[in-house]
Amino acid sequence: MLLALFSFLGGLSDKYRGTLTGLAASLFGIGIFSGPLVVAQILIFTGKWETAFWALAVAGIVGAILIGIALRQHAIQSDKTTGPVTLEHLRRILVPKNIAVAAVMAINGLGLYSFLGLYETFLRSAHQMELASASAIFSLFGIGSIVGGFPAGYVADRIGRKLYLLLALIGSAIFGVAAFLAPATPWLEGTLCFVFGLGVNSIYTNCYALIQDQVEKKDIPLGTGVLATIYFLMGSISGYLLVQARDAFGWGLGSIAIYGVPYLIAAAIMIGLMLSGRPVTQRGGQ
Repeated sequence: MLLALFSFLGGLSDKYRGTLTGLAASLFGIGIFSGPLVVAQILIFTGKWETAFWALAVAGIVGAILIGIALRQHAIQSDKTTGPVTLEHLRRILVPKNIAVAAVMAINGLGLYSFLGLYETFLRSAHQMELASASAIFSLFGIGSIVGGFPAGYVADRIGRKLYLLLALIGSAIFGVAAFLAPATPWLEGTLCFVFGLGVNSIYTNCYALIQDQVEKKDIPLGTGVLATIYFLMGSISGYLLVQARDAFGWGLGSIAIYGVPYLIAAAIMIGLMLSGRPVTQRGGQ
């Protein structure tokens, strides 16, 4: 459903594509952060766990109705040029500039999901933190992810998406490594978690927006789906790769192998995209 939402929002505006996709990501993050708290309060108030499911079902129905109204108001119609995905569709999507965005997305999937899966384990094993302290520090990653949605998308729309992504990729390389090498100070670890969460989530949403910038409007759903497939495939093996890097090099050098080097490679890819997008100056007035 999130991919369908990204595709829909990305097709509404070329100028504010990052803002709109970022808004969806921020609201999703807010839901993840607030959902357990709301469900817990429903359980405390009613004493029945079934009530929470009924409440969520009603909220889902209301959401579906609102989406239906929004679609009618925007007069969204099915594109007659779309249909079953063919090799021709894939050839149109899998051009070098889109493959480059997919490579950046794959690297971000490695970074984000390995961090999600193992950073609390790192805090508890390497720094002997209590579960409550490690969880509190890691919760700042989620808050950073919310900020990395709508606000970061707006900034990317203003300064240029490729430039923003370049800065975010360099920052993720630095802060991803720093999170594993920094002293075990709760406020410092929490700050690094927040900044890294902001960076990786803004890369996630703005990569979707970037590929939507680069494909024809009718190919936005397919381009978004290709990126998501690569992203989640890389995410599925990210924890294993981080564990292997940790076992081979330790947490410090392992973080450089999983975060520092890959994100800098992604930054180099983005520089290549920026240079390839510049118009060639013709000589001799021709």
